[in-house]
Amino acid sequence: MSTRIRGVIILLVFSPLLFSAETGAHFLKIGIGARSMGLGGAYTGITDDITSLYWNPAGLRKLKTKEFGFMHTKWIIDTKYEFAGIGIPLNNKTIGIGIMYLDLGEIEGRSEEGIETGSFRASDFCLSISGAKRISNRIDLGLTIKFIQQKIEKEEAKGIAMDIGIKCKVKGIKGDLGLVIRNIGPEMKFIDEPYNLPLTISLGGGYNFLGNLVISLDINHEIYDDKTSISMGIEYRPVRFISLRAGYLYKLAYQLLTYQNSLFQPACRTGRPACRTGREENKISDFTGISGGFGLNFSNYILDYSLIPYKDLGLTHRLSFKVRF
Repeated sequence: MSTRIRGVIILLVFSPLLFSAETGAHFLKIGIGARSMGLGGAYTGITDDITSLYWNPAGLRKLKTKEFGFMHTKWIIDTKYEFAGIGIPLNNKTIGIGIMYLDLGEIEGRSEEGIETGSFRASDFCLSISGAKRISNRIDLGLTIKFIQQKIEKEEAKGIAMDIGIKCKVKGIKGDLGLVIRNIGPEMKFIDEPYNLPLTISLGGGYNFLGNLVISLDINHEIYDDKTSISMGIEYRPVRFISLRAGYLYKLAYQLLTYQNSLFQPACRTGRPACRTGREENKISDFTGISGGFGLNFSNYILDYSLIPYKDLGLTHRLSFKVRF
């Protein structure tokens, strides 16, 4: 893979560290779980599995037994995104722990003169610890504490954040509503550059028709970046052990990076992947909006797959596996 393309990935994930943008730690906005992403990310109100660690911690209360799950994602341009987590019900409470890891691989470093300076690695990591509790017959509350680390070469940034979520069963119908505030926390700092976490409010709901058709809808608003997206999903189960899914996200991809003259420029500091540039904005790629996937449910073993196209950047594949015990 060329230095230019690798540089684009670094800019997408670490642009706040390099351009003094409003927010950073953008990997926290990459959805977890093949089922949820097959539904277009419309999962705040209907989440009921171990991926509630990401979507809405209140959803952990839906676990009736212990559940372990992991996800492998072939994300854009050969990068990898991994997740593993476990949830344990305890009386009217549930606890969970999970890790997320984004590996950007090995990147070729260059000086500002364009001379090769050797390769280096970049990665993101998040440890999540969650708890959920039922406070009434229809209402569950959840809380997640996150420990975050971002690394570029030998430099790193560390931070802590919190998610607060609520789920409510709608009286008289087979529907659920959810509300979550993600990434509440102080600024992180990379070298001398402070940046905000991607504070987001999500409101979502879902309705179950006849037990085999689920329709869901989420509205998400990013506070610091003042961006709103709407996601919709539908899941149909023609037989008990097969689920078919489709989703749509509206305005998911925004102007993702700023640049001047080119998408990627040599480092201002020796070995750095990018430097400060002008403020001209441009989209390197828009998400097409459509996602899809399927699930196979064999008793306590569940396998899910989803596919999302990112136009110029190619396809992303998510594969999830869950076991209940």
